[in-house]
Amino acid sequence: MQVGHAFRSPPSPHVTALRLAVAPSGRCRLCGATATGAASLALVGVGACAARRASRLPRSAIQAQETKHARAVRKWLEDVVIGFGFCPWAAPADIRVVTSKSSTANEVLADLAEEAEELWQPGSAGSKTTLVVCPNVKAWNQDFRHFHAFYTWHLDGGFAMAEPMGVKVVPFHPTFALARTPPKNGDTIYVPGPDGQNAKALVMDQDVGKDEAGEFCMAVQFETGEQGLIRHACVMAKASEDCTDQDLSDNFTSRAPRPVLHLLRIPDLEKAERESNQRGDSTGSTAASPDPRGEIEELISPTQDVVDRNITTAQSLGPIRLAELLERCG
Repeated sequence: MQVGHAFRSPPSPHVTALRLAVAPSGRCRLCGATATGAASLALVGVGACAARRASRLPRSAIQAQETKHARAVRKWLEDVVIGFGFCPWAAPADIRVVTSKSSTANEVLADLAEEAEELWQPGSAGSKTTLVVCPNVKAWNQDFRHFHAFYTWHLDGGFAMAEPMGVKVVPFHPTFALARTPPKNGDTIYVPGPDGQNAKALVMDQDVGKDEAGEFCMAVQFETGEQGLIRHACVMAKASEDCTDQDLSDNFTSRAPRPVLHLLRIPDLEKAERESNQRGDSTGSTAASPDPRGEIEELISPTQDVVDRNITTAQSLGPIRLAELLERCG
């Protein structure tokens, strides 16, 4: 079984970050921080060091003024997301749409850090959330796998900015699609990098447990002979060229006319949850969650009623109509 594209090029020095975020010495290869305990075995600390790297990068290349890319995403937001009721909580006035001029993963990371800070500025243009449109990273336009690699590695599955900046990130992409099952022992896989890299590897142990962030990991051996642990999530994205009509229907609520990263303030999510509980006569328990990461996921996850309604809507529209809706956004 082959997972992903054929190997396109030999591993480069940039592929190092794909293999082990934490080196055998326990020192993070991304930022140099020292990990301890289970952190030295997996990918723990990816998000934290990503945030530290962002703070060291030069100021970002965000375009606040409207661009054709921002217009396309704004039209998608209003006509598709809100127009068809896919997100009943979305309100155009609360959402800032900006365009990143950046062309590499590290540059986009700086853009996100700047926009995360902007969300906390007094006034902040009245916006509660921000959609950062990322049309200029070539690899992301060519293949969803590389965009998803950025989300998995640099953004720690959306949690890289949760603790330092109080912001959760949610991804959207024109060909968003995830595989239904992870690779198995003996499978050859191609681990994508955020800037277009691909590293060929053999799955040695498909399930070595979870890292400290609760993410499932597998043990692999790269064709160079180096062994390491990687998260299941980093190889679950489907190649854009392999997407089917069923993938379109199943993942339509995660698709947008451009690669987009949605920044949400965690306290706003918590407030919305409290208000929802009050309206539903909830007990309003304030007990601390033993799993903050899981708690945030619950806050941004739609209710089952919304999920069921979205599935029904997507199925009733059909793949041709769904594709047309995205194309008409520009």
